[in-house]
Amino acid sequence: MEKIALISDIHGNLPALEAVIADARARGVTQFLLLGDYITDFPYPNEIAELLQSLENATIIRGNKEERLEGFRRDNPDWLALEQMAPARWNLRELTDANADYLFGLPDTAELEFGGMTLFATHSLREFCFKASKLREINSSGWLRGRMRTDPIPRGGYLAHVNVSIDASPEVAAELAAMPRGIYAFGHNHLQAHWRRGDALFVNPGSCGFASDFAVGAPYTILTAANDEIAVEEIRVEYDIDALITATKRSTMYEAAPVWCEAAARTILTGEDLIGDFLHHAIAVGEAAGDTDFPVSDATWRRAWETWKMR
Repeated sequence: MEKIALISDIHGNLPALEAVIADARARGVTQFLLLGDYITDFPYPNEIAELLQSLENATIIRGNKEERLEGFRRDNPDWLALEQMAPARWNLRELTDANADYLFGLPDTAELEFGGMTLFATHSLREFCFKASKLREINSSGWLRGRMRTDPIPRGGYLAHVNVSIDASPEVAAELAAMPRGIYAFGHNHLQAHWRRGDALFVNPGSCGFASDFAVGAPYTILTAANDEIAVEEIRVEYDIDALITATKRSTMYEAAPVWCEAAARTILTGEDLIGDFLHHAIAVGEAAGDTDFPVSDATWRRAWETWKMR
């Protein structure tokens, strides 16, 4: 019997990552696959980079956060000085050269053998299935946020909704069914789910450090291979969220990016994509004032925070 833990989207949340790794080991997991987005939103970039480097029997790829920060470090665009970009600046300043080189140098994809199948890993579903990635019902935390506010899906009902949405889109269903035999692991959208089509198994372990599927805690997924079958176990681990928020508010990251840190704290307290909610609000505030740039100006950013009403 083989077991592997799939973990994605830590976003600087060291306590969540530590809790998930400990839980996986307690369940007999000795192999790990990490799917990117390790830093930016909570104040532990170096600690997470060092933990990843020490993790044995682990396959680790990078996400769009690491890719973007590498570009910022290389190009240093003028708009990086905006207040909206303060978390990126703080991470670039705090990361040691060695840890930055490690994170930014991770591969974008990986393949490994698991349970007699090829396990393909990338950060985003669109790298496997472009049509499926455009189906908002299965790939957008913003879509889920809107749905939960107007016509809520029962707790645990998102997975059933994923399958209904795929079946309702013949083009997407055909694309997924045509995929070669294998396991396709991805993250990025912070929504824990899995589904099977033809000889392909698709697995998103959710966001370990920044869950946006209307449940708190740190989600991850264990795959177990036995008797020529692959079993999927979706798990959510409790960790001390209040202690993380307290530590964040006492950090230099909070001094540098208080608005972002406050919105991030509200997200992990609710399991709702409130960062996305706030960014949409900031864009609307800017447009109302004739400021259509993105990232938004500092004046728009501050006005947006003053007028944002968290639902």
